[in-house]
Amino acid sequence: MLKKTIWFFDRVLNRLHRYFLISYYFIYVLFIKEDENGNYSFIIFSKDRAIQLECLLSSIQYYVKGNYVVNVIYNTSTVDHEISYKELMQQFVNVNFYDDGIGFKKQLVTTLKKSKGAKILFFVDDIVFKNSLNLNDLNSVAIKKNIFSLRMGLNLNYCYVAQMDQKLPLDLKRSGEFYQWNWGKAELDWNYPLSVDGHLFNYQEALFWAVNLKYKAPNSFESGMQIFRFMYLKKGGLCFQNSIIVNNPCNKVQTENDNFHGDFHQDTFLALWRDGYRIDYKNITGMLNRGVHEEFEYKMVKFN
Repeated sequence: MLKKTIWFFDRVLNRLHRYFLISYYFIYVLFIKEDENGNYSFIIFSKDRAIQLECLLSSIQYYVKGNYVVNVIYNTSTVDHEISYKELMQQFVNVNFYDDGIGFKKQLVTTLKKSKGAKILFFVDDIVFKNSLNLNDLNSVAIKKNIFSLRMGLNLNYCYVAQMDQKLPLDLKRSGEFYQWNWGKAELDWNYPLSVDGHLFNYQEALFWAVNLKYKAPNSFESGMQIFRFMYLKKGGLCFQNSIIVNNPCNKVQTENDNFHGDFHQDTFLALWRDGYRIDYKNITGMLNRGVHEEFEYKMVKFN
């Protein structure tokens, strides 16, 4: 009886908290101003995948132009994985690395506060850039009305998460140098505006989510964001003709959900890293992936 009572009140409190948070956010967003500067902050979430993170960072360095800062919030489960990240830090001295030992939520809030005034792009470490991006092209995007996505493009007709084909939005049309659609009138990946895989957000929005949501890691952070999804389905979606990034779910390091994934274990990648191999990100250039997530075989090369 006591357990049922505790469960009942816990459920009531969670619903009240959810209702209060949504109501508060509804008012909060009314006062958000457009970020008119051309500063961007990339925040990358990484765990036990130095070799895949190296691929992402190298592809950013090669393909992305503009005024941006790269931040990595990382976690390691073994000493060997920790060593691989220390080696990565020596290679990318201009990247800010933050160990989430103080707690993922606290570190994310701290990192975002250091990004004040910048437009925010979240990434996970199994993403790679495959096409060029000039961030100045995004300066004109009205973030209060639209969510720009680097992962969407006209090449996408399959949803890996649902394991099924997906249709392009019926209202998809050319809008200047971008393509535009309504998130709420589309399906599957085209109907998922609040993603931490390369979607462009206002700093104030991102900070609100980081401070006020309940989460322990990147997946639960993104899941928590979905309580505001109904508001963002009313916004327009924007993307380039072809997607700029692709996510290769060839393995899984998180334990918060049971998403589909490949079976190339991160410890196998670690062994390759220690033998001096790296992923050839240039081999992925121009890839016409069918889904935002797509398993494919990396080309490995010896690192000089």
